[in-house]
Amino acid sequence: MRVAIPSYSPGGLDAQVFPHFGRCEVFTIVDIEDGEIRGVDVVPNRSFHFGGALSPAEMLVNLGVKCILSMGLGRRALAILQEYGIKAYITTASSVREAIREFVSGTLKPMSMDEACPGRHHVGHEHEHHW
Repeated sequence: MRVAIPSYSPGGLDAQVFPHFGRCEVFTIVDIEDGEIRGVDVVPNRSFHFGGALSPAEMLVNLGVKCILSMGLGRRALAILQEYGIKAYITTASSVREAIREFVSGTLKPMSMDEACPGRHHVGHEHEHHW
């Protein structure tokens, strides 16, 4: 299963989890099979926030991601992910490696639309959206 975690540069397992899904610097994409890490890729966030043509969610759909681990994400992003059958889980882990451990152990909670950012606040931080 391909799992994406919004991360600070340079990305990778030891990178810190970025608090804002759509505005992260990079996505660390981890391939997990039978509870084991089989591969790690780092993909720059080239979504429309940074001059690309796709939303961050659409970008990850195109990369074959099946699951997102995030501190929070917006309702629009969550709706796109759900439309494509991609699950989003809430993590409070500081590193990508910790977030993956939580996911593999089954302790993460799926994110609901009620928990998604309505436009001003995410879990663990504050900001303002400009849709």
